[in-house]
Amino acid sequence: NDIDMSTPELLAETDARMLRSLSSAAYFRYIFMTVAGKGAGDRVRS
Repeated sequence: NDIDMSTPELLAETDARMLRSLSSAAYFRYIFMTVAGKGAGDRVRS
């Protein structure tokens, strides 16, 4: 299933779940991946 702005409720639920389980290491890994251009773009596959 693809998650994007066309399903805002699913996007909000997924964001909340990610934030509850986010560690400091994962936070900095996400920042590094974003800066390095390794992001998944506008769509995230789950």
